[in-house]
Amino acid sequence: MKSALRVAVEISILVLLANTVVTFPAQPAEIPQPPAAGAPSGEGPGDREPPPGAPAKAPEAQSESPEERSGPFPIRVRYEVERDFGYHIGDEVPVVVVLTIEPGTIVDLVKLPGVGDFHGPFQVRQLKIEPGQEGRLKTYRIRYVVQLFRPSLAVDEVKFPPLEILFARSQSHLPPGGYRYRSLLTPPQALQFSRTASYSSTMRGIKGPLEDPRPFMTWGAFGLGLFLLAFAGGNLGLDVYRRCRDRNLNKELAPVERALASFREAQHKYLIEDDNVSLLFAEVSRVFRSFLSEVYPVHALNQTPEQIRASFSDNPRQVEIFDVLKCCNQILYEGHEPSAFEREQIMSRLGTLVVDLSCENGASGRNGKTNHGDGHDAPG
Repeated sequence: MKSALRVAVEISILVLLANTVVTFPAQPAEIPQPPAAGAPSGEGPGDREPPPGAPAKAPEAQSESPEERSGPFPIRVRYEVERDFGYHIGDEVPVVVVLTIEPGTIVDLVKLPGVGDFHGPFQVRQLKIEPGQEGRLKTYRIRYVVQLFRPSLAVDEVKFPPLEILFARSQSHLPPGGYRYRSLLTPPQALQFSRTASYSSTMRGIKGPLEDPRPFMTWGAFGLGLFLLAFAGGNLGLDVYRRCRDRNLNKELAPVERALASFREAQHKYLIEDDNVSLLFAEVSRVFRSFLSEVYPVHALNQTPEQIRASFSDNPRQVEIFDVLKCCNQILYEGHEPSAFEREQIMSRLGTLVVDLSCENGASGRNGKTNHGDGHDAPG
């Protein structure tokens, strides 16, 4: 445990330190910079002369003195263009910048873009500087020919960027014998461009279609397409013709002949080609009902087998008609799958029943004549 005297001494030292004000010099000490490699002591890199053969360095723009701010501006700038509209991509556009200079003003044009340089979006194709005199004023005509290849919309305004001109007044000498240069930026010039090309005598003629070194491939594919189109159209026309012919022939046939022909066609289509028993008996049931409606005064197409049996109550074939229609309905609606023998038996009964009914009703052939002996046998 510390003594009371030691604690009192430490508190006194802390109070003295808290009340002490430490002052530092107002300016930091300068940090000496090491001289550049190859430069003698006391000489900076900017004080050295360029080596022999090196390009001349462009003068740097400097701030103006109060004496130079007084008076009118010594340079006036204007543009001379043939037109500022109607140009197209790739056109050579002449642009003339005219500088009018007051006496006692020195101009340096070393910072102008030269031939082959890009000035903004424009590429310089030609440059010519023409000094002149207008009274007591000196002039410079800076003649540019530029091109633009930037994609444009229907009509696009593109500005010719400002040029940087260095100038100095004769009284603004520097001690070594130079001048205090200042920078002047010329105003931009707006030009209208469009994406289309206009014809002129300097343009090359329009080329014709390119010749394919293998024309037989093109013409062969074209001929093959025409052949396939004609083949498809011919098949379609032939199918329509056959349908119309069959329809007309069916109109000329007697009901029994149409029914027997439809039975044979249904057997060929739904058994040999598609092997669909349900569609086969749906078609033969429709044909048989249509035959009954034509031969007898009944609406067999819209009646059930029981209703048809009632309609044929006085006909000796009543039970056969009902049985064959009931067999068709069992296959169509009750899921019965007949064997090949059952199919042949039902088709044979339908054919025989159609022939017998037509003979009994006297409507077996054309003009009411019976066709029992004409070879119209029952299908199967």
